[in-house]
Amino acid sequence: MPGALGVSPKNKYPLLSGGGATERASTAGPMAQTWLPVALVTLLALLLRLHDLAYESLDVDEADLVAFARQDWGTLFSRLTQPGENGPLYVILLRLWIGVAGQSETALRLFSAIPATLCVPAIYFLGRRLFDHRSGLVCALLLACSSYQLFYAQMVKMYALVPLLALLSGWLLLEGIERPRWRTWVAYTAVTTALMFTHVFGAMVVPWHVIVALLNLRRRFLAPALVSLAVLTLPYLPLALPRLAALRAPETLTRQFTGPRELPGMFATLAREYGTRFDLVSLPMLDALFLGFTLLGLAALLATSRGRHDASGNGRLRNSFLVTGLAVPLLITFAFVSLGAPVFSSRYLIAVLPVFYLLWGAGISWTASWSRLPAVALLLLFIGLNAARWSESAFQGKRFREDWRGAVQRLRPVLGTGDQVVVLHDPSWRAVHYFAGEGWPLVSLEGGPERPADLSRLPAARPGGRIWLLAAWFEAPDLPPVEALLAERGRLESKEWENGVLVSGYRVE
Repeated sequence: MPGALGVSPKNKYPLLSGGGATERASTAGPMAQTWLPVALVTLLALLLRLHDLAYESLDVDEADLVAFARQDWGTLFSRLTQPGENGPLYVILLRLWIGVAGQSETALRLFSAIPATLCVPAIYFLGRRLFDHRSGLVCALLLACSSYQLFYAQMVKMYALVPLLALLSGWLLLEGIERPRWRTWVAYTAVTTALMFTHVFGAMVVPWHVIVALLNLRRRFLAPALVSLAVLTLPYLPLALPRLAALRAPETLTRQFTGPRELPGMFATLAREYGTRFDLVSLPMLDALFLGFTLLGLAALLATSRGRHDASGNGRLRNSFLVTGLAVPLLITFAFVSLGAPVFSSRYLIAVLPVFYLLWGAGISWTASWSRLPAVALLLLFIGLNAARWSESAFQGKRFREDWRGAVQRLRPVLGTGDQVVVLHDPSWRAVHYFAGEGWPLVSLEGGPERPADLSRLPAARPGGRIWLLAAWFEAPDLPPVEALLAERGRLESKEWENGVLVSGYRVE
């Protein structure tokens, strides 16, 4: 008996292109033909994400989030809807995780490494549904080797969980459109709500999904989808309204904005950073390379939409899902930036990261259908570029974040009785406190959001004692007045950088 949309149950994944009878035959064969490659790619992803998991020190953003999660429940809930708070659900989940796994660096980062690894089989299933087994496997391999995703898989932030929820939300959207059932839309509502509360910009998927649903659902099946999409907005309002108000005070959204303000530059930045994250500045060759990957994927959509898939409408569903996923969140972000809100960042839009890998995987797989050699070359090029990035830390010892752990270890043996330790801002205080623990004479000169350090808070020290100043590389603009005042109070004895953190000692005279 045909399914709810007239699709035969034998063709469970009607979006498959280029597969047809071959795809159905392969799925009917030995289970190992499907599961073994996926399991191996997932294992590769897990090993990469667990390797040197705690090598990098917690940075100020991570330490800030951990300190937030460790507060009492009343204080935690009172802060969840404040402007500038990005992920209330993530903080709650992190609090629960700390209660089970502890708060060592390894335990904290496992909370990101696990969902980052689960993204690999998730994108395989979505890629197989949209295209075929081979395309899904290529997408999974791209994501497994992604240095961008690996960076956030080893960071105590919500940017590893967001893509996983986005993949699940996208899969449920397609399932709800192809086989409309209330239970599917209820599950979609729950997952998408979790996505929006894990990061505030997860809401970018909603207008994207609304357009896909309106373009592809038959009129008599619109009710569950529209109810679901309407319900999505209700629990989001307490988070969204303060956030919209914060657009009038951009400093609550981000400390500074240096990204592109034109749409082509934004698109090129996403393609490059999701491709390798080699650098945060424009690199024309990498821009061109990953724009080319994206165009190849779009060409694959066009080529594989011909024939019976256009006749059934399945090609339109797949294409509308991927093209609007590429365009709609970026256009909304561009509109915000045009209005003066500094909200463009590749990590803010990480919910659309799977769309890039789905397109790139489809393009490479399509290339293999007419010539394997260039397809293999493209795949090896992607893996090689990303391996060059993550091998810098895995094998060459390079650090990409400020090393507060090293600074504390450097200072601990020489910290004398009566000495004072000074940092410029509260996030730095929390990072030092995480590694130093209780008992350190630690003072923050925090002057408030977007204001310089409050020099009146500089502590006094007994004559002959020392004042130690710790500052991260990005705090350098705030250093001169603090250093000038310390120089008046005492004599500079030592000044050295510890992997992105300045450690200066002044002898009080």
